[in-house]
Amino acid sequence: MVSAFLGGCGTEERERALGDIDEARRQLATLTPHARAGLANDSIRLAREGLLDAESVVRRTRVWPFDDSPAWAPQLERALDNARIASWVVERQRAAEREEAKAWMVSAGASLRHARGTGLDGVHFAVETRLRRSQVALDAANRLFDAEEYEMATEKAREAADLAGELPPETKALFARFRDPANLRKWREWTRAGIDESRRTGKPALVVDKRAQMAILWTKGKPTRWFDVELGYNGLERKLKSGDGATPEGFYRVLRKKGRGETKYYKALLLDYPNAEDKRRFRDARQNGEVHRSSAIGGLIEVHGDGGRGTNWTDGCVAVTNEEMDFLFEKLAVGSPVVIVGSDESIRVGGDGEGGSDGNE
Repeated sequence: MVSAFLGGCGTEERERALGDIDEARRQLATLTPHARAGLANDSIRLAREGLLDAESVVRRTRVWPFDDSPAWAPQLERALDNARIASWVVERQRAAEREEAKAWMVSAGASLRHARGTGLDGVHFAVETRLRRSQVALDAANRLFDAEEYEMATEKAREAADLAGELPPETKALFARFRDPANLRKWREWTRAGIDESRRTGKPALVVDKRAQMAILWTKGKPTRWFDVELGYNGLERKLKSGDGATPEGFYRVLRKKGRGETKYYKALLLDYPNAEDKRRFRDARQNGEVHRSSAIGGLIEVHGDGGRGTNWTDGCVAVTNEEMDFLFEKLAVGSPVVIVGSDESIRVGGDGEGGSDGNE
């Protein structure tokens, strides 16, 4: 995204500012076909509204000679920040779709090879026909993947896998949970609660999307900064017990801020995991046999530094770079909301109809 030109004066500066707005709009137009319902669409909407407001201010504000910082400069910079946020959100969601499509294609290919290894495809007409259809679907998935049509590639790969035979149960369960209406409804409620609290109090709230491996800091109900995050080594799984390497999901609060020397990481924000809902889920899991009765629920879930490794490596925490940890350590206080969800794809934001943001702080 082009940065705003804030120096100079007169007609030339106005034209440059309007040029920045036009370029931001062009880039948003390229994102729109790839945006999905929820945060991506709403980020683009907020960005467009902010650019429209900024353009209005630029056109009607008089520029005085030798004015180094025209009156429209802060609003223009905020509008361009919103456009950058929209670009980043779409990019992260596209990356998550790409990884899911790739996983389904690998699984479908493995299922197809296994089915052919049984020898039934050569002697049983029905099996042979099904496997041929599976190969056709997998080939289509590969073409769609190469064309960057990741959601359609996923659907074709799932079709190929179903035709080839049963996928491993853990693969089915992992991706099914991100489409489960009950999960989406629960994640949406948690995220709305965090954003609404930010809007109501004016204080920041952090929302972590596990599937897209991103976090957004909300201030006064609007996105103001975004981060790449790294999770537990089984981070996408539903957390069941201590030691499972999964990052929990829920509405949490910062329980304690740990400076350097108080944590084995650079700095850390200790969360109030397990909360009452986590404890209830753990009791249910023990009763229905999902976890052994001797298992513990675990704790010490943090947002901490030492991230930036490019892989999921923690024991269940959320890791960011040390620079980003410094920023979060300053902005978040004890009691601040930290919402962790499986996916925020279906979340509606900016429900009050207001555009813009407070900028990328």
